[in-house]
Formats: sequence, structure tokens, C-alpha cells
Amino acid sequence: MRLISKLFSGALTLALAVGLFAVPAFAEEGEQPEGTYRVTLYSGNQGTFAQGEQVVFYPTPGEDIAVMFNGIQVNVNDGKYYVKGIRPAEQNNGYEKYFVAKPNGAGVMEAIKEVPADKDVDYVVAYGLTSERVQYTVRFVNEAGADIADPVTYWGNVGDEVAPVASYVDGYVPNAVMQTKTLTNNQADNVIAFTYRNVPGVRTIQLPGNVIQVVTPEGATATITPAAPAEDGTTPEVTADDGTVIYDENGTPLAAPVDELSLDDNETPLAEAGEATADMNADAGGNPLGWMLPALIACIVAGFIVFLALFMRTRRKNEQAQ
Repeated sequence: MRLISKLFSGALTLALAVGLFAVPAFAEEGEQPEGTYRVTLYSGNQGTFAQGEQVVFYPTPGEDIAVMFNGIQVNVNDGKYYVKGIRPAEQNNGYEKYFVAKPNGAGVMEAIKEVPADKDVDYVVAYGLTSERVQYTVRFVNEAGADIADPVTYWGNVGDEVAPVASYVDGYVPNAVMQTKTLTNNQADNVIAFTYRNVPGVRTIQLPGNVIQVVTPEGATATITPAAPAEDGTTPEVTADDGTVIYDENGTPLAAPVDELSLDDNETPLAEAGEATADMNADAGGNPLGWMLPALIACIVAGFIVFLALFMRTRRKNEQAQ
């Protein structure tokens, strides 16, 4: 049994050593101010920031602390990649609905939403392959299908699930706040249309958090918080502060837009292999736990299998000796 114990201890020690040496080297971290949370943005393996491979934020303590990734320039190392945006490090996909910032025409990051700083959190730059880039168009139409605002064209990757947000047109309310669609290599399929219902005489105001405020000619207001449709497919009616249900031009009670609407038959689209590789490369710089933990577990399992095999072999020898 002493031999078995030594073999098991050796196997376990080897497994732990392999797991520990798999941890990559990190840049030296500055001292974190007391009472703050750390928000870290990693550039990934395909690019760098002017500041290096990571940018760290320590927001000033207080209520509703948040960070916005504005004005950050990413320098891409290889021309076959381009910057798609910034996303949480734990989201290993190209879904734009998780992005908190995207690059503008000059390649500088513009924030889409605030990043709450109520805990230590990591974000990473997501990249795509330029060879797989395709255009997609977002339209804003009335119920007759006519444009009520200029269409907007964006770029994405084949296999990406894009998630544009509706623009708010005065006097109109959209059918959804956000729509998701997986891009294909067929340009004609990559069109996303938001359908708007007209409410004569009212004004619509966009508030933070994708909330819409409808103001009637009499001054009554209705605050619309995006809501998922009910089981029967309907959405809540828009009701003003005084209890009045707001009607469209046809006398139909206006419904609140749904929070998110998928245009795909399959709501779990698979990314192209090239995009998955780019995202994994970005994660390698920003979220090492994504591969460290599985490697450590694999080493421990391997050690246990070795121990079990040796134990069974020794047991058979003892039985034969008896």
C-alpha cells in the first residue's frame, strides 16, 4: 500500500504542477484603491492599445458606478483581422447583443452601453476575419413597408448574430427594441427591418435603457419599458399616466415593443470556424480561466487514471502471489 500511496501522490503532484505552469504571465498590476472594483479591458492576441495589452479602470466609489469604453483606439497586428467591438470576456461568441462598445469609422471605440462597476470584471476586444466580412442593412419602415428614416448599412462576419437597436422616430413606436439575425453570405438575406406604428399628434422620446416615453397632445406621458410578449404573442398596451390607453391612427390600442425579436428560424446559430478562432484568440489574452480550468481538470483526471491502473495491477499481483 505504501507503493500505491507514493504513486498516487506523485501523479497528483504532477497534475497540479502541469496546471500551475499553464498559467500565463500577466503584466504587473497597479495597487487597487481601497473600496473600488477593477474593470479590465484586454486587447486580445490580434491587437494592442496605445497603453499596451490592457487598460484598467478603478471608478470612483459612489452610487451607480459605471465605465464607458469611449475613445479607445485598437491597433490590429495583422491586416486579415478587424475589430468588431468590446464584449464581456466570458461570452465566447460573436453575438453583438453582448457588445458594450463598437468602433466608429475612424476605428475609435464608441460606447453602446455602460459597464456597471459593482464587481471586478473583465472585458475583451472581439475580432473578425476580413475575408468573411459582409454588409447588412437596417431599415425603419411603416406598416405599409415604406421607409420613414434612412436605412443604415453595417459590416459583420458570416455566421455573426448581429443585434441592431431601433432608432426612435418622432410620432412612431417600433415593434421591437432589438432584433437579432445571423448573417449569411447572401447579401439579400442580410436585411433587418423595424416596423413602426404611427400615433398621430404624439412625440416619442428615447430614454436610457432602451425605454421610450410617449407624450400625447394633451401632455399625458406613457413610459414604455420593453417587455417580452405574453404566451399568446401579445405585448402590454401603452397606457398614459392618467390611465388612458394610447391608440394608433386606426384606433387600435398601441402595444409596447418587445425587448428582443429573433429573425432566425434557428435561434442558436453556429459561427464560422474562422470567426470562432478569432474570438478564441481574443479570449486567450483576456480570460485565461477559460482554458486553464479544463487543462487542470484533465491533468487531475489523467493522474487518477494512472493511479487506478497501477492499483489494479498491484492488486492482481498480490492475488497471484497468494
